[in-house]
Amino acid sequence: MSDDVEKQLEAALRREAALAGVLDAVARGGELDSTLTEIAYWAAMLTGSSFGSVFHGDGDVIRMYAKGPDLEPSFRNQPFGDDSALTKVLRERVTLTFDDQSNITDSGLAQSRDAARAFGIGSSVFAPLRSEGPPVGVAAFRLTVDPFTPDEIELLESFAAQAGNAVTNARLVADIEARNAELAEALALQTATSEILELISANPGDLTVVLHGVLARAIALIGADQGVVMLQHGDLVRVEVGVGSSGASVGTETTLADAAGVTIFDEPTFFEDRTTEALDDRRAEFFRSFNVRSSASVPLKIDGEWIGQINMSRTEVRPFDEKQAAILQTFADQAAIAIRNAGLFNDLEEALQLQTATSEVLALISENPGDLTTVLEGILENAARLCGGEAGSITMTEGDTTRYVASHGPAMAPYIGTSIGADVRVPRELFTVGASGVPQLEDMQQVGPDWPYFHELARVARVRSYAAARLTLDGESLGGLHMYRHEVRPFDDAELKTLASFAKQASLAIANANLFNDLDAALERQTAMTDVLDAVSTARDDLQRVFEAVARHARRLCNAANVGLFVRDGSRLVGAGGDGPQPLAMFENADEGYEYLIGRAWSIDDDIPMSEACRTARPVHIRDWDDVPPDRFPDTQMRT
Repeated sequence: MSDDVEKQLEAALRREAALAGVLDAVARGGELDSTLTEIAYWAAMLTGSSFGSVFHGDGDVIRMYAKGPDLEPSFRNQPFGDDSALTKVLRERVTLTFDDQSNITDSGLAQSRDAARAFGIGSSVFAPLRSEGPPVGVAAFRLTVDPFTPDEIELLESFAAQAGNAVTNARLVADIEARNAELAEALALQTATSEILELISANPGDLTVVLHGVLARAIALIGADQGVVMLQHGDLVRVEVGVGSSGASVGTETTLADAAGVTIFDEPTFFEDRTTEALDDRRAEFFRSFNVRSSASVPLKIDGEWIGQINMSRTEVRPFDEKQAAILQTFADQAAIAIRNAGLFNDLEEALQLQTATSEVLALISENPGDLTTVLEGILENAARLCGGEAGSITMTEGDTTRYVASHGPAMAPYIGTSIGADVRVPRELFTVGASGVPQLEDMQQVGPDWPYFHELARVARVRSYAAARLTLDGESLGGLHMYRHEVRPFDDAELKTLASFAKQASLAIANANLFNDLDAALERQTAMTDVLDAVSTARDDLQRVFEAVARHARRLCNAANVGLFVRDGSRLVGAGGDGPQPLAMFENADEGYEYLIGRAWSIDDDIPMSEACRTARPVHIRDWDDVPPDRFPDTQMRT
């Protein structure tokens, strides 16, 4: 076989092997970059070169992919300039050959000459890949001056034409894979959206469950390590839910003014590494403690107003991109819908609960027209349930005295029946009054020893957050409805409005009970008078029967334990009888009953309550003998 035939056969075999290698690389799939690197390798093998390269323009840079048995070149990116062979091949689609690239004399190709000298390149050939799309070229390099023959150049050009088809196919495969990836992402986002909508539907009033579901799905889709949802509550911003190590920050609060522009943002915001920012020590420590590095934040808005924010972070420096931010914004929009939906649902549920509670209170008033304590306790129970109170009380004002008449919860039960004077007041400057008009005290323990009653109330009854709604009727104060919590957790405006509604019900209940009891008392007095008059008309000379009737009705109408009856006889008071389980212990032979009193006498001049009542013709009311000075009524035996 002649030398020419052997060379032709060898060239054909190399071409066949190179094309097979390229087709195999395309068939294996993978990224376009790896396919181009394979083509560069086979270009070198085809021409017996030190290494090959595939290059294409990318903006202001020419990207190079190279792989060879003798060299792994460090040059990957070169400027897209006018004095480069790479530029000329890509722009003019022509083949260029250089017997010694380091000695190019054409000043228009100075960049290629300098590159050859820098990387030790001798002979080279550059040929365009004739493929659709952006221009691409293939090159072969020898590290020595060993010029490429016309046959080798023709072989490389032929290979370039075939490799161009492979590049086109690789691009199509890459495009298909990219579209498949986009479809997979879109399907995952659609699936997550459907799951969240189901979550909202299944938990219309449980915002925590919904927000946790939104956050967990967002973290999974954008590849974050942790995240939180923050919501605005008046002048505060609170971490509502968290996933990952950031979950430990749930419940953390900061003022809106303190967080503005530093940790909360009105538009999507990205940070490459939060630990390298110039932050105050507190915030820097926060990011370090939760290992927050790269982060992304998107706002939650309703009708254009900022209501909260979703924060995502990674525990390594791996910044989020715009595409991930768009996905995160989709989840933020869903969270805002969930918040609006929960607000509407809870408003409706609260209205229904209040309506139900009102019906229960009206039924309680109807069933217990004269039993004010039962009614007020029922009102307190409903108010505590709807307002989130842990204890409560109702006080009524009688002149200068305020008396506890009903309670809810064990903390306030011991106060029932006790009274406080007009001089006992909580300092007004400690109260705040919001849109509801109901004053509240964020922490009762703020009241110091200068106000001992409430200072003691905070300590003994464990009262922390406290709210009080006035009881009024026709503009006059009747008392107050008080609600307590054993922790510092102020009541919101909705709860305070509900408390005001129950205060109105309590006022109406008191008015109704007063009317009923006034009517009932009038009927009792009329019955008693009829009975006494009947005793008078039938007793004739038997006054004892009349006295017994008077004592019996007096004890019942006054709700007294015992009643003693005395009549004046000149300068004496003479016992006429009484009514009750037993006579007072101050009388001798008390076990004989009130009959023992009959006929016993006391001087009208004795310094005792009944003598003073007879002398002055005015009632003498002893509310508590412990409060009466010893020198008042020194002759009485009732102190014992």
